[in-house]
Amino acid sequence: MNTLQFREKERARHDWGLPTKCNTDLINEIRARRCATHFGGLNEYALARYGHIVSRFPGFQVYACGSQVRGDYLMTLPLLENDEINRARISAGMRVSVGSDFDFWVEPDAEQIGWLMDDCDRCRLRIPENEKIPLPMWDFSKLPIEAHEYVITLFNMGDWRELSKVHDRYVLSPYSYCCDETGLKNYFKHGIETGQIKAQIPKKQIA
Repeated sequence: MNTLQFREKERARHDWGLPTKCNTDLINEIRARRCATHFGGLNEYALARYGHIVSRFPGFQVYACGSQVRGDYLMTLPLLENDEINRARISAGMRVSVGSDFDFWVEPDAEQIGWLMDDCDRCRLRIPENEKIPLPMWDFSKLPIEAHEYVITLFNMGDWRELSKVHDRYVLSPYSYCCDETGLKNYFKHGIETGQIKAQIPKKQIA
């Protein structure tokens, strides 16, 4: 019996007024097998998408949550695995899905800068602490002081390609921004405005 047949069987039970029987055993087994307890435990696709999200909230701690953390997420492939998960979701009284969003939580006052992809969903409700994973922020302490002036020059020129190389050279974050100019602009601007990246003062001006 495939997922569609299984869903229709459960729907027929509902149409006939039969009580819904929720069985969470299978979904809990899937969650135990696929859940993430730390940043490195997220799947590769999720890591890329969360890098996109983090760069829209420079300076704020962002947390991954939802199905990507619990482990009951669905991806485009493999389809057989999605079929197993959807059957488990139906049994648990959850809705069938063709793909999972990338849920995240950030403090209510955090201001979003730039657009977010459609599958990125900001959670406004309280999330249990054991279902939240803090996502790494950029670390400007890794940027050598002698490179600060160069970064400011590149930023003022809008040379995002070279700034992407600087980001990767000094591993300012574990994310990739080769095609995300907004992400690069947001965080380098944050670094400059907060004084974490600053122009060097000529020695003759130092008292």
